[in-house]
Amino acid sequence: MLRNARLLALPVVVYLLASGCVEDEPQGGAPSAVVSPLISDEAHGGGRAGFAFLPPVVLSAGPGHGFEPRLKPVVRIDRVDPVTGQVLGTVVTYDAERRVHGSKVRRNARRGFYVVRWRTRDFDLSSTSTYRIRVLVEGQELGFADVDVVRTLRELVRVNRALFVPVWDGLTLPIRFRIDSRAVDRDGDGVWDWRDNCPDTPNGPGPAPDPGPSSPTPRGCDPDGDECDPDEEDCGGAPGGSQLDTDHDGRGDACECDGVTCVAVDGCHGAGTCDSRTGACSAPALPDGDGDGLCDALDGCPADPGKTGPGVCGCGQADGDGDGDGEADCVDPCPTDPEDRCGTAGCLGDPGSCSDGDACNGVETCSASGACVAGTAPVVDDGNACTVDA
Repeated sequence: MLRNARLLALPVVVYLLASGCVEDEPQGGAPSAVVSPLISDEAHGGGRAGFAFLPPVVLSAGPGHGFEPRLKPVVRIDRVDPVTGQVLGTVVTYDAERRVHGSKVRRNARRGFYVVRWRTRDFDLSSTSTYRIRVLVEGQELGFADVDVVRTLRELVRVNRALFVPVWDGLTLPIRFRIDSRAVDRDGDGVWDWRDNCPDTPNGPGPAPDPGPSSPTPRGCDPDGDECDPDEEDCGGAPGGSQLDTDHDGRGDACECDGVTCVAVDGCHGAGTCDSRTGACSAPALPDGDGDGLCDALDGCPADPGKTGPGVCGCGQADGDGDGDGEADCVDPCPTDPEDRCGTAGCLGDPGSCSDGDACNGVETCSASGACVAGTAPVVDDGNACTVDA
């Protein structure tokens, strides 16, 4: 069954015609029938920002923003399940180190892109299979594009370029793509995101020197020079250096404190600050003026080291109980007599007065034994014989 697609392939036809790539339609050629997901880059399928396929892989691409020339991308072409995307087999893998079927991934520093030429004549492709071009850096997939293999002009013009890359079986497809710095190093600290222990917080050794178009080509770089574009280079590596991770937990010091809010552990400690080496909060102790172990903020007697609250006798005076009767000396009428005998006015061994409640037997006193002894009865004779004195 033919793909239901819009007629978007005219620019590709022009490209192929200009390259001498279009031949007469062979007799009996059957159109391709594979249903494939999509293209994934910054302009298609909500792909990774900063990564973009370029023509002729796609019809057009926006301008780049900071080409990253230090990478060594890998382009892998897989045969995949059209529904699940599961890899059924790898057709070819290209890298920047060695040639496969005469091609390898190269860098055009002046124009800001990477390219590898896929010579399809070297591979036994099927128009009924789904192929996927993947771009990876150090095992991290940046984007992919599903391939529609065509063998006739009729098949070519029916390819939906919004979803598929048309590949004329037997010809060469230049797979061009751009990788901006933000696609691999969001925080711009010179450490690729998948290596970065703080991918959103700059904490690296700093960007490596940019081997731009004005940089001389290092010795040993493509010594045979057999590619057709003299501007393309294939040198440069990942930035070096290390990122500080004091506690070796895999999270860099620069972002240990991300999302950490320090709070006081109790009423005698402040909120403190986050330690960038470990991500732990400090717990500074609040002042303790009298040195009694309880901070002034919670100490009811901050200037009395013997008390943490006023108690019965108040700050500065101990709540002692000399006679052990459960009553503080400061309010005990008999601080040395646990029985408080002779009432409140006198105590055992105290010559002070006491009262037995009888006003007619004189003023009582406290004896040595603790008894309240009656005094001399008062004179109550009023000198009047006619009255009865009490």
